[in-house]
Amino acid sequence: MRVVRIVPALIITALLASAPGATAATPAKLAWKACAGAPGVQCANLRVPVAWSQPRGKKVTLALTRLPATNRKRRIGSVMWNCGGPGCPSAQVVKGAPSLFTPRLRERFDIVAFDPRGTGKSTPVRCDGPFSDPSIPTWPADATDFRQLRSFNAALAKDCRRKTGSYLMHLGSVDVIRDMEALRVALGDGKLNWLGLSYGTMLGALYAERYPRRIRTMALDGNLDRALSGPGMLATEAAAAEDGFDRFASWCETSPECPLQGQDVPAVFDALVAQANSSPIPATQVPGSTPVTGADIQNAVDSGYLLFTQPNALERTSWLELGPAIVSAQQGDASYFYSEATGANAIACLEFPVEATNFSEFNAAMTFARQGSPHLSAAVETARDMSTCVGWPKPKRDPRHFLRIHGAPPSLIVNATHDPSTSYAWALNMQAQFPRSVMLTRDGDGHTSSISSPCAQGVIDEYLISRRLPSPGTVCQD
Repeated sequence: MRVVRIVPALIITALLASAPGATAATPAKLAWKACAGAPGVQCANLRVPVAWSQPRGKKVTLALTRLPATNRKRRIGSVMWNCGGPGCPSAQVVKGAPSLFTPRLRERFDIVAFDPRGTGKSTPVRCDGPFSDPSIPTWPADATDFRQLRSFNAALAKDCRRKTGSYLMHLGSVDVIRDMEALRVALGDGKLNWLGLSYGTMLGALYAERYPRRIRTMALDGNLDRALSGPGMLATEAAAAEDGFDRFASWCETSPECPLQGQDVPAVFDALVAQANSSPIPATQVPGSTPVTGADIQNAVDSGYLLFTQPNALERTSWLELGPAIVSAQQGDASYFYSEATGANAIACLEFPVEATNFSEFNAAMTFARQGSPHLSAAVETARDMSTCVGWPKPKRDPRHFLRIHGAPPSLIVNATHDPSTSYAWALNMQAQFPRSVMLTRDGDGHTSSISSPCAQGVIDEYLISRRLPSPGTVCQD
């Protein structure tokens, strides 16, 4: 759903004033220095309060990276970039993949990113685990399974809270948008230029809700709808992922690049999932791994293989690798579908608290979503968050709400028609809630557009540089 993943987005590790416009009294000074092992990239740290409601209380550290503008004479300022998640360590991604950004954008802006709370090299969440229990199904089949899952998650959360302290409950957007404002002030480049992907679109929109007049440009790519209930988000995401799978299958059946060419790909996939659910398949290339179930395969397809049609600077997994992974599993090695269990995404548990209070409510949401997801069985990010977050402590207020944005400049909303993770419907809802925004549609596949579409990249760059929006109804076809 919200994942642009260069590293696991799960953030559990084993190891100022209350007025809306207020910020820290004295802007932080950033001590930029060359990043080790990353030529041309600069690193720094920013200290921020654990709780912005207590600005003089305990502090945590945010890791930052910067790609300096290549033409200092023509430099406009900084673009703050976020790769989504929740849990994507944006600063580390910029350090590892500076080619994500076009030469045109690099010429005019410093590209700045921070690892959000609990991610990358920012202050981590600490827990001892265990982070999973193989005896408890990911998707509970009855009330007993549900109670066991809820109890396990609650015990893990208690362990994390004991070792992490109150920071565990301050990882979400309520505090992150205040971090964004603190970073904007520390950069000293004037109003915010924001390019947010996936979950980063939600951060940008929430910043616009709180600080509408502190924005120069805001480009939102692969949009999340903050107003949706859990069941509503699950059903629309499941439908988008299923559409993505169907389009992969149609491509695979006719493409010489897919080893399943000429076969009934959905039938082949369904048979593999059924086989793995009946008799889990070993991941022979992963020492110490547990066998892979059909649900594991469905989760891996949604969280990785469907996100992009081809490898790119951000993600090497794509449609091109899914066919070979299926063939390998048919032959008895499911290594390419294996994923280490790492526990709850504590950020997601705060951003999208589970509304189901019992098995009946949980099962009703899953059953409804599965009606539109015959091949993936609604094994999408929202469902995974429901499974790992049920029993997790909830924020004092449910963060879901319709956006109330007043006074922000026109924004650019970008979405693909067949994005398997962030539904095109979510982008339409975002546009409806963001006054004076303009939609750029990419008629195509894959999650987000600024990474893989030269057309979308060009429109986004033009907007960030000149503040010129495309004409309403503009469609990228690449």
